[in-house]
Amino acid sequence: AQEAYEAAQKSGNYALVGGANERLGSTLCGIGRYDEAVGYLSTALKQSLVSRRVSFQLSALTPFTLIVAQRGEKERAAELLGLVLGHRLQIAWLKQHPKITELQQHLRDELGEKAYKSAWERGKVLDLETVARDVLAAYGSDTPPS
Repeated sequence: AQEAYEAAQKSGNYALVGGANERLGSTLCGIGRYDEAVGYLSTALKQSLVSRRVSFQLSALTPFTLIVAQRGEKERAAELLGLVLGHRLQIAWLKQHPKITELQQHLRDELGEKAYKSAWERGKVLDLETVARDVLAAYGSDTPPS
C-alpha cells in the first residue's frame, strides 16, 4: 500500500493522489485509527476542493463522519451523514458500508430517532463545498501524511 501511495504522490495527478489519500484514511478509520486518518483525509478533502469534483468531495468527506462522531459531536455527524448520503450524486455503495450503517444505528441510539432525523434533514440541505471547508477548518490537519 505504501508503495502505491508513493507512486501516486510522484505522479502529480490530483485524482490519483487524492484517491490514495482517501482510501488510506478510510482504511485507518475502518480499523479505529482515527487520529492517523485525519492527515490523509484532510489531504484528500483539500484536493477534492481543488478538483471541484463532487463525487470526490463526497467520498473524501464521508469518512469524516466517523471522526466527528468519535470526537463526540453526534448531531454534527448525523448532519454530515445527511449531506453525503442524501446528496443527489451520493455514492450508492456507501449507504451499505458496514461502518456507515453501524454509525447510523449508533447515532439513532444516542440521539434518539427524532433528533437523528432532524440532524439528517438539516444536513441534506447544506452546501457540500462549504461543509467540506468547515470540516477542514474544524477537524482537518495541515500535517501531511508521512
